[in-house]
Amino acid sequence: MAGTRAVLLLFLLLGCKADDTDPGTREDEWDPDTMPGTNFDFTVHIAPRTEECFYQYARVGARMAIQYHVINTGIGVASKDRTITLRVVGPRGKPLKREFLKEEGEDDYVIEKAGAYQICLSNGHSRYISKMVYLFVSVSYKEDWDQYSQVLAENVESMQSLGNLTHTMAMVRNRVNYMLSFQNYNRWHFAKDFRMAKISNFYVQFWSILQCVVIIGCAFFQVYFVKKLFNVKTLTPTNKPRC
Repeated sequence: MAGTRAVLLLFLLLGCKADDTDPGTREDEWDPDTMPGTNFDFTVHIAPRTEECFYQYARVGARMAIQYHVINTGIGVASKDRTITLRVVGPRGKPLKREFLKEEGEDDYVIEKAGAYQICLSNGHSRYISKMVYLFVSVSYKEDWDQYSQVLAENVESMQSLGNLTHTMAMVRNRVNYMLSFQNYNRWHFAKDFRMAKISNFYVQFWSILQCVVIIGCAFFQVYFVKKLFNVKTLTPTNKPRC
């Protein structure tokens, strides 16, 4: 009960704090220096011999998590090549991570220098096969949760101790992270199934149309061949009437 009251009071305090701010002097909501955290996920098409790069800003002390999965590559022999190369580069060009030719992977980093981090997916090893890749990037800040805990500890009189509050906030943070991971897992499977459904639909339509064309062609050929059997010449090779 105390944990629930603490979480409710947290949102009330944050809402009151936002409402007390003068709209004329309110800071930009999309300023990366003031954002408490962010996450995004999407699917990207990577053509053969190309590389797609994305940039994510992170402050010092942030925790950045990256997950990627190769959803699909094509039909037949192309479906066997499901590898991609991941490259993560820091703000000053220092490489943080590089994974060669993997179908999926995940990793997290503790940010030591603020700036824009480069996340690249490379399909340079493939000459003819394009890849559809699902990418998930999350940036969270532990100090924001600690700050909220301190605010609650100063304003909530019903809390028995700071230890209970810290435990409650840690439990909320862990559940939020678990929820984000579960949503990411579901979105990845949804994107994979949707891509597979589109490819299966194309495969069925292509072969159905091809078989229809073959059947119609065979029918015309049979009609023409049977008609030729009954085509009797009325003249002999010497141009005399045939009896």
